[in-house]
Amino acid sequence: MLVMQWLVQQRFLRFLIIGGLAGSIDLLLLYFFTSILGLWYIYSGILSFGIVSIISFVLHKRFTFRNDRSDYYQQYFKFFLVILGGMIINNGLLFIFTQTFGLWYIFSRILSSLIAMSWNYFNNTKRVFI
Repeated sequence: MLVMQWLVQQRFLRFLIIGGLAGSIDLLLLYFFTSILGLWYIYSGILSFGIVSIISFVLHKRFTFRNDRSDYYQQYFKFFLVILGGMIINNGLLFIFTQTFGLWYIFSRILSSLIAMSWNYFNNTKRVFI
């Protein structure tokens, strides 16, 4: 039982590290698309999230879950559905935090990402990388 707990803790730690890297890339892209290119922050959020989803899938498959299943496209489809739900949560909260509470869009994205993280971890663990 202790070995199983240790393995789960290690996987969650890897999830946090890869998620932190993906989140950093997401924030950089969000800033770039919004502040440099002048896109509306919601459009920027969708675009950056889409780009990061591909990076995130590859890193989570290889490093977080150490999954070597060969049904790559089926897994990515399931992963995409999970992160689509995460993107809806993430961008919905981004909008609410920014428009309703007047938070800076970058800070709003950090908060919304932390909340969406639990959705992503649970569903990736139970539905995608099994």
